[in-house]
Amino acid sequence: MSNAVLADRARAAAGGAQTMALLALWLIGVTLAINYGVSTFRLVANSEIGSLLDVLRAVGPHLITLLPAAFYLSALLHLRRALSAFEAGQFFSTPSAHAVRRAGEDATLGLLAQIAFVPTLIVWVRREAPIAIDFELVDLALLAFLAFIAVAGRVLDIAVAVKVENDQII
Repeated sequence: MSNAVLADRARAAAGGAQTMALLALWLIGVTLAINYGVSTFRLVANSEIGSLLDVLRAVGPHLITLLPAAFYLSALLHLRRALSAFEAGQFFSTPSAHAVRRAGEDATLGLLAQIAFVPTLIVWVRREAPIAIDFELVDLALLAFLAFIAVAGRVLDIAVAVKVENDQII
């Protein structure tokens, strides 16, 4: 199979994956807006609000749980950018390399937020414990995989730099 055929298949796969990433972004965004908007309104409406601090105490833990979703949405945006570059045939470009790296980093941060940051912040807000970690074994495997994607993005950055340097020599 020729390189041109392989490149065409890779571009087509990137286009399909980009569509899936865009659909996921849209669905997650709408779901978060509806779920958190309605439930936050209910929390505030059903709470005895005396001050702004009371509002923050009522809504704070609820809003803290948005942190992983924010990182995941950012990761999906970067993934979409990388896939868009791949679809355009820019496999070894600075924008695609940065987008892959950022997607991996943001997804890793999202998982760390889900495992450690959110549980710890919630127990701090509720004044229950000094630290909390909530993970399953599959989270560790996912963390390793996401870290690999971030590292692959850094390797792609280096590959792009080497390609640019080689192109200048030729």
